[in-house]
Amino acid sequence: MKASCILYHSNIMSIYKERWIKQCIKTIKDQTYQDFDVFELNYGDDNTKLSELYDVGGNKHFYEKIKMNNHAEAMNYLIDKVFLEEKYDICFNINLDDYYDTYRFEKQIESVNEGYELISSEYRFISERGDVDIVGGLAGLSMDTMEGLFNKGITPIAHPCVCYTKDFWVKYGKYNPSEIPMEDKLLWVRSYSKGAKLHILKTPLLYYRLHQKQVSNGI
Repeated sequence: MKASCILYHSNIMSIYKERWIKQCIKTIKDQTYQDFDVFELNYGDDNTKLSELYDVGGNKHFYEKIKMNNHAEAMNYLIDKVFLEEKYDICFNINLDDYYDTYRFEKQIESVNEGYELISSEYRFISERGDVDIVGGLAGLSMDTMEGLFNKGITPIAHPCVCYTKDFWVKYGKYNPSEIPMEDKLLWVRSYSKGAKLHILKTPLLYYRLHQKQVSNGI
């Protein structure tokens, strides 16, 4: 299975604390599943190249600097490149202010092999200084329960920990930049209504950082 992870950032060193970025990258580098490549896109005004500053792990590193208007455009560009140009099978989304369990890639690949098209997980909230706070997430949901939540406007998919498959991206479409900051939630709702096979792992694989400079105020 050809796997990739995506790093996208804009003026990141002036937005996030460097120790957050280092902690996130360390959890990528230390993944138990190591057969993946890294795609990095700088869509801001600075010249930061994370794969030069740090050892980000992975086998190959691809870097581009292209000015874009927002993170949704950046995600669409990178995921299109991964799946449609480079022909990868799966793609792990990475949020550089958060960090991950080192079993994340391994466990999500197991779910892909079980037939799921998009996989996330339960998560834990952490404070700006790094304290693990309250439990988050809605793991182990039946499809009926998930449908009920979607019908109520509640989306249990944790975007920072999403593993996409090529099938999901080709069949269910892209993010809509005009829907920011709800672009991820609305994509999940649309894809679910069309029959996408979504899955939330019971294991908390994401540590989701709460801070004032988040793109949105929640998952």
